[in-house]
Amino acid sequence: MNATTDPAELRRLRNKRYYERNKEKEIARKLEWKKNNPEKVSANFKRWRTNNPEKHAENVRRWCEANPERAKENARRRLLRFRLKQYGLTVEDYERMVAEQGNACAICRSFEIGRKGRTWLVDHDHQTGKVRGLLCHPCNAAIGFARDNTDLLGRMIEYLER
Repeated sequence: MNATTDPAELRRLRNKRYYERNKEKEIARKLEWKKNNPEKVSANFKRWRTNNPEKHAENVRRWCEANPERAKENARRRLLRFRLKQYGLTVEDYERMVAEQGNACAICRSFEIGRKGRTWLVDHDHQTGKVRGLLCHPCNAAIGFARDNTDLLGRMIEYLER
């Protein structure tokens, strides 16, 4: 091994030796720093992700392959968050509503959502935007086809009762 006189190289070697001798202590110190500086950790990760899109995509692909169930759940929650945003709801609001409704449609009380892999649909008043509840696909479609018209729905009930 050649002896080096470059100060930067000497510092790097000294730091490397120190880290090897104090690995557990340094890992604990770094974890503590990450816990105390979440904004910096987030900013550093965003910067790295922006500067290394191919590496990031590869890391995500490998993680998804290693964790297919969690990846599927994460994708479902991302889509749900996107859909709920238009009603001013959070995922936590949605999950609370599901629990309050007993994990069933607010109209027919069915436990079946109606479409494979989907979530309960947010029913809302189209004029006021007020959220009324969560519906299965068939009930949401029925209300939609009736255009939220209670008179029309009443005539439909009369027709069905003939």
